Amino acid sequence: MPTIYLGRIIMTPEDLSADQEAGLLNPDASYADYLAMIEEQVERKRLAEEAAQRDGFELGAPELDLSPEDEAILDRVWAKLAAENAAQKELAQPACAA
Repeated sequence: MPTIYLGRIIMTPEDLSADQEAGLLNPDASYADYLAMIEEQVERKRLAEEAAQRDGFELGAPELDLSPEDEAILDRVWAKLAAENAAQKELAQPACAA
């Protein structure tokens, strides 16, 4: 069962260690550092939501009731956008000398 902390699903100490050993996370970070980072993110989100509400913005997006055809169109558009972004990324990378 996932660990819930401050309303968020987070890694367990074992998951953190495994990701550190795999080179995915900073090996010098402790689990306490990780929890402090989560607390900071939660606090920043809370402050941003309060500021948005003060400025008159509604939070949360409405659920769209899309037909299967509309969803298929959106899927095609997202796929095209992803392909364009990948092509731009590839062009931006310097060419390797052979």
